[in-house]
Amino acid sequence: MRSLRARLLLITSLLLAGALAVVGAILDSSVRAALDEEQRELLDSQIITLLAVAEPDEGERLRLPYDLPDQRFNTPDSGFYAKVRDRSGAFLWRSVSAVDLTFTPDTPLPGPGERVFARSVTSTGDVLLTLTLGIIWTFEDGSERYFALSAAESERAIIGPLKKFRGRMFAVFALVAGVLLVGMGLVLSWLLRPLGQIAAEIADLETGVRTSLSDHYPSELSGVARNLNTLMKSEQRRTSRYQQTLANLAHSLKTPLAAAKALLDDGTTKPELQAQMQRMEQIVRYQLARPAIGTGRTVGNRTLIEPEITQILGALDKVYREKGVYAEIDLEHDMVFPGDRGDLVEMLGNLLDNAYKWTTHRVLVVGRKVAHATGSVIELSVEDDGAGFPEEAAAAALKRGTRLDETVPGTGIGLAIVAELVEQYEGKVAIERSRLNGARVVITLPLS
Repeated sequence: MRSLRARLLLITSLLLAGALAVVGAILDSSVRAALDEEQRELLDSQIITLLAVAEPDEGERLRLPYDLPDQRFNTPDSGFYAKVRDRSGAFLWRSVSAVDLTFTPDTPLPGPGERVFARSVTSTGDVLLTLTLGIIWTFEDGSERYFALSAAESERAIIGPLKKFRGRMFAVFALVAGVLLVGMGLVLSWLLRPLGQIAAEIADLETGVRTSLSDHYPSELSGVARNLNTLMKSEQRRTSRYQQTLANLAHSLKTPLAAAKALLDDGTTKPELQAQMQRMEQIVRYQLARPAIGTGRTVGNRTLIEPEITQILGALDKVYREKGVYAEIDLEHDMVFPGDRGDLVEMLGNLLDNAYKWTTHRVLVVGRKVAHATGSVIELSVEDDGAGFPEEAAAAALKRGTRLDETVPGTGIGLAIVAELVEQYEGKVAIERSRLNGARVVITLPLS
């Protein structure tokens, strides 16, 4: 749930950053355009002032006073400049502030009555915003002459306010983004709380702490919780029916087993009786396996593995007392099987019985929990130091009814039952060569 909240916050942060970047760019462009327009109006008023103080002289030129009304024109390198050019572009007059400067490239000459707003660069590298007005001056003798009056101001005049605006905008946007992200985090925590609750309750179901989900969920999740509860109740009823079937089957077998025992006591031919008992064992194991194979993984079932292995080994030590089998367990003490205890006993019982049956002296049981990219799994392996499986017969040994050695008692369905059970748990079975030079059967089961 934390990872989901983190992903949602990350996506929200990226979207918010993108939106603020677009809004910031628009605002910055708008403010820059407004400052340029304000600068244009200021320069236009300066040109009107220049026209007001300009006077013609005897050489059909415009004469402007040395001391202009705006003192910035009278201060060298003040960032405020004025100039007058003729039609050829030659300078006829410059303000005191622009006496030692050249302009590259210079602003173009507009037509009479036209205004041109452009940028130019001074010889000192200062960028200027320049407004140029083209005029036709009529002298007293009736002659007319073209002049271009320019007023310019350094871009530094608007860079300062623009930087202040950008700094304030960044601070405001950062504050807004922080507030929105905190608010989104709180809202997501509130909205995802029911999902966290249902995840926690499902975890309790898996560990057996709970038997059903609670009913206190928003309308969006109440249907999910209700359907899960219905599914679990249906599964519990089905498991109960399987258990009842097993009980009925055990009861129905009492009579034929009693009759078989009586035949043994009466001295009936032993080979015939052994065949009948073997046939009965095969039927019993098949019928008992059918309900178990149908269940698979069930919610809330967790079984410790080590106690079951210890109990099975104790029973097998008594059955195979004459062989003197030495069994070792290499297992994590808290390792659990993600399913029904009966399924675990059925799998381990068949694997260990086969190992005891075929071993010469030694059996090794190993269990590990392994983490993969797709999730954690448990690996259980049973090894022996017997003859092992021929490579070409390993796959056939997992098929029902296959017996690789007719001289050894058995029904040929033990490994098949294990394979079918493991398949129900979405696991895998592999037959390999043991480190003890015998057989090694490995079952891999996902933990979730």
